[in-house]
Amino acid sequence: MKTIIILLCLLPWFACSQILRLCQESEAEDPDLPQHTINGGIYYGEYTAIVAKALTSLQYQFTIDRLPWRRCKAQVESGAYDGAIGMGWNDERSAKYAFPEVGNGVPNADFRIRNVNYPVYVHASSELEWDGTQFSHVKLGITAPKGYLVEHKLKELNVLLKTDVGVSSWLSLLKNKRVDGIVIVESIGDSMVREDGQNDIRKLDTLFYQQPVFLVF
Repeated sequence: MKTIIILLCLLPWFACSQILRLCQESEAEDPDLPQHTINGGIYYGEYTAIVAKALTSLQYQFTIDRLPWRRCKAQVESGAYDGAIGMGWNDERSAKYAFPEVGNGVPNADFRIRNVNYPVYVHASSELEWDGTQFSHVKLGITAPKGYLVEHKLKELNVLLKTDVGVSSWLSLLKNKRVDGIVIVESIGDSMVREDGQNDIRKLDTLFYQQPVFLVF
């Protein structure tokens, strides 16, 4: 909390009377985010709760809207929104958004909201393997949330299977073996496995990706 408050103190919006407009991923993309009540306001997800607490302590006026993640990023880039909550860093994004950095384009992890794990979830009978460098036994492809860094990484590995359905439908895709695997935030994936309750889905032992996520402007 301390580091993100320091970061927010560095914002170019020094007038607390100005309303800061932020966005995060949509309900369709993350339908099971826990609800938090902060100073009478309702916020969804741990990252957003951390940001809301920091802004409240600084007495900023702010709004946080849930948008499709690609739209959220585009709206921040265009200036329609002031910032996006929970964005991972890469070279391309660092050229478009203001990340906290230590210099030379390197992100300052001390100012992260949280570290996020992205495992691979597969059908219990799947032969798909991930050794930390490459996949083996890929037949159909692997999917991930649209616009996320993990989607881009799967594309670089030439194993991405694009799907037009949201998280709520991915359980069905796995159970019916219409996708080899899903890369998703661990808390969401673990919840998906619990909902299944039939041991049809398992998580690969080797983590696909871990990244710090930030509040960016």
